[in-house]
Order: sequence, then structure tokens, then C-alpha cells
Amino acid sequence: MELLRGLISEARATAEHAYAPFSGLRVGAVILSASGGEYTGCNVENPSLGATICAERSALSAMITAEGPSARISSLALWCSGANPCYPCGICRQALLPFCTSETLLIMEAADGGAVAQPFSELLPHPFTGP
Repeated sequence: MELLRGLISEARATAEHAYAPFSGLRVGAVILSASGGEYTGCNVENPSLGATICAERSALSAMITAEGPSARISSLALWCSGANPCYPCGICRQALLPFCTSETLLIMEAADGGAVAQPFSELLPHPFTGP
């Protein structure tokens, strides 16, 4: 449980770097890769909205940049300045999917300040995996 709380704390600290002038919602993400790497990301909003990048995809880009396309996610921790738990949006779920395994764990802060953990696979039961 201490590892979970530590990851949530790091995600919260990362959220402080978010650029969220439109929504006011600061989100931080921490990815632990299967090889032991740790990658953070925060949301960066843009007036065109389509150019906005979520914290999860920011952390994912950092992992791929460092480890390459064969990298896999062991766990993903999220924290947001709005209501918690804070789940990834649909686009992020789909973007993360190729880098998750059946063991990938999603970790979030609960409404009571505790930790909530669940398998990532429960978030996207019928994913689009291409042709």
C-alpha cells in the first residue's frame, strides 16, 4: 500500500506542472514500466482543444522516448485536482492499451484520500485493436 500512496503522491506533485487555463483541472500521471523505469506527465491544454495532451499520453510519450516501442506498462498512477478517483479518458485508454499487459494496474486516489487500484483491462473491456 505504501508503494501505491507513493505513486499517487508523485502524480499529485507532477500535476502541479500542468498547464490548464481552460478547464482548471490539473492532472498528473506516473507510469512504471515493466523494466523499472518511471515516467511522469501532466496535462497541457491548448485553445484548439484537439492539440491538448492528457497527462497519461504525456507520460506514455516519455516512456516510449526512453525505452522504445517494446516498452510495457507495469502500473499507471493518476491524480487530478478535481474529483478523485480520476479515470483516464477514452482516447488515453485506447492510446495506453498497446503498452499494457494483463497485469497492468491502474492506481488512483480515492475520494477519502486512500488508494484505489484495479486492472487496466477492466477499463476497456472491448478495445479497438485494428484490422
